[in-house]
Amino acid sequence: MDFRLGVCQTPVFSAPKELQPYLEAISWAETPGLWLFPELFLGGFDLQHRQHWADQAQEALALLSDFSRATGHALAGTFLERSAGEFQNSLYLLSPELAEPLKLYSKIHLFPASDEAKLLTPGAGAMLTPELRGLRLGGCICFDLRFPEVCRVQAARDVHVYLVPAQWPKARLDHFTLLCRARALENQAMVLAANCCGPSVLGEMPGASMLVGPWGQMLMDCDEQPGVHSTVVDLDVLKAGQRLFSTRTSPVLDVTPRIPA
Repeated sequence: MDFRLGVCQTPVFSAPKELQPYLEAISWAETPGLWLFPELFLGGFDLQHRQHWADQAQEALALLSDFSRATGHALAGTFLERSAGEFQNSLYLLSPELAEPLKLYSKIHLFPASDEAKLLTPGAGAMLTPELRGLRLGGCICFDLRFPEVCRVQAARDVHVYLVPAQWPKARLDHFTLLCRARALENQAMVLAANCCGPSVLGEMPGASMLVGPWGQMLMDCDEQPGVHSTVVDLDVLKAGQRLFSTRTSPVLDVTPRIPA
């Protein structure tokens, strides 16, 4: 079974209306697919104004929901949200099959070299792994990628694709590429990673979004320019590789999360 996977490699937006050129580009795809936006692509890490960006996120989610229902495309990305007086960096999935945007999880490990760790609250709720048209999805937001347990606890549910939205700076780009390939290889799954491009409060963002296959191979590799990129993958090939042998769970070692998995 073929499935289109894509990334929207964007700079940090200052308003939801800046989504429009990217949505128009997605609409030209030959078949509906799943498209991932970068981490906090709306407002970025301007956390001193986090209430403003949480409000703007609601407008963006409504815009993306309308587009998804109208075109059949599924979309994902992270947004600032406020709940019970606390702000979190949360990954959402939108698709025509869903009545409303679905929160997969909130970022668990907040980046200590930024205001994120001071001003946001880490995720402590369940990590959802929904199925989308036969594809089991997992999630891993930016700095969480450095902690293999985040993907490992989801691997036991036979995740096919990990969504990795990021604002990963140019100075550590080699880490980003290496970690995406490692998470794919060790969990026998694909990693769809969308990184920002252009200036950010965290430094220059290099793009370099990617799709990594379950053997650690690059299936799609982007440059530093903004744009949309996609490829079609054969899920049957992925599932056949998972059946060959399994490294997704260990017969002798167990990863037990201290938060609901």
